[in-house]
Order: sequence, then C-alpha cells, then structure tokens
Amino acid sequence: MQGRSKSHLHKQHHGIHDYLGIEAARQAIINEMILTLEGARLDVDSRHLLLVADVMTSEGEVRAIGPHGVRVLSTVSLPEPLSKSQ
Repeated sequence: MQGRSKSHLHKQHHGIHDYLGIEAARQAIINEMILTLEGARLDVDSRHLLLVADVMTSEGEVRAIGPHGVRVLSTVSLPEPLSKSQ
C-alpha cells in the first residue's frame, strides 16, 4: 500500500460510511484487503474476506478486528498493530 497511511485508510472507511452508507464501507474494506493481500502475493479465498468485512460492518458501523476481537473504531485513534509486543 505504497503512498497510503493507516490513518488515511481509517478516515477513508469512515468517510465512505458517512456519505455512502455501510454497504459502500464494506465494499471499500473488501477492496482494501484484496489489494493488500495481492501486494503481499498471498492467496486467500474471497469468502474469508467477505466474512471479515461482514463482521466489521454487521452492527451498522465500521469496527476493527484485532488480536483481542472486534471493537468499534474511534475516529481519534487507530487499532494497535497486530505485531506490536505487549
């Protein structure tokens, strides 16, 4: 994802949700996952991506999935990276 920061993507998904609705935000999440996985040359069944996007948007707002489960994204902070040791 050259040229894009996590903050930009976070704001993008919320902006899409605010202006176009949750289905558009869901599709943006799917598209971003596909681009990320293709960039890493990883082959993941698209049904898994759809399931993840469904979980992230099932409550009508964009939620994060992290090492401790699913939570509502704050517009102020981003979820911590999965690789960060605690």
